[in-house]
Amino acid sequence: MSKRLNELIRKKITEDKRIVVHSLRHSFIDACRATGMPDSIRYRLGGHSDKEANAVAENYGKGHSIRELYKWLKKVDLLALK
Repeated sequence: MSKRLNELIRKKITEDKRIVVHSLRHSFIDACRATGMPDSIRYRLGGHSDKEANAVAENYGKGHSIRELYKWLKKVDLLALK
C-alpha cells in the first residue's frame, strides 16, 4: 500500500523522492506537538504503542477515551503540515 501511495504522491503532489507516506506521520506528530498536546495523546494518535511512551504509568488503565483524543485532534492545524 505504501508503494502505491508513494506513486500517487509522485504523480499528484511532488516528484521529490524524499517525500513519502511516512513523511506525513512525522509532519502530523510535529503539528500535534505544536498544539502542546501531551505526549501520551500524541503517541496514541500517531499510532505508537503505549510502551513507546517511556512511562510505566502510561500502561495502566484503559488509556485515553475517544472523546479526549478528539479534543486534542481537533486542535491540530493540518494546513500547517510541511
